[in-house]
Amino acid sequence: MKLQDNLTEVLNDYHVKSESEKNAVISEVYQLMYQTAVRSLRNRSVAGVTPTLLVNEAFIKLFREPNRWSNREHFHAVVSSAMRQIMVDYARAILSQKRGGDWSAVTYNEEHLGELQSVNNVILVDSYLCKVNQIEPVLVTIIELKFFVGCTNQEVAAATDLSLRTVNRLWDKAKKILERVVEAELS
Repeated sequence: MKLQDNLTEVLNDYHVKSESEKNAVISEVYQLMYQTAVRSLRNRSVAGVTPTLLVNEAFIKLFREPNRWSNREHFHAVVSSAMRQIMVDYARAILSQKRGGDWSAVTYNEEHLGELQSVNNVILVDSYLCKVNQIEPVLVTIIELKFFVGCTNQEVAAATDLSLRTVNRLWDKAKKILERVVEAELS
């Protein structure tokens, strides 16, 4: 089965397939999501969040109940959004522990600073995305795919069924809007 060729059709027919066909679909979707998670965590790791954990949690969110996927873009948007939310939830949990939840004394080292900065970056980007969503929602999917999934512009174009030229233009626009949001936040 070539999931990449007919992703939407295979996923929409998932719940009417035989058990062996369902297992094959799950295996391929899991691998696809795992590759996405590895890319996502490459530069934006959150302590305790592994690719396996990210995929398992996202998979449960996505396949808990039957979904209708309108197209490949819809699937990738939902996957990247689910992964974003999972990373943000874990980052918030870590920050709540740093603020006294489950408190214990530790000796400071540079590793703790890097971990905290990574956690803060995930939460900060999430808050910026919420603001961008109010201004221009279409850009959020592109930012999620680039920041949380680690896609290149070409991969974003393939995932969203947009031309590379359109993705480049929208990415430039997204960066400008993010810049304005950050400046407004800092003022």
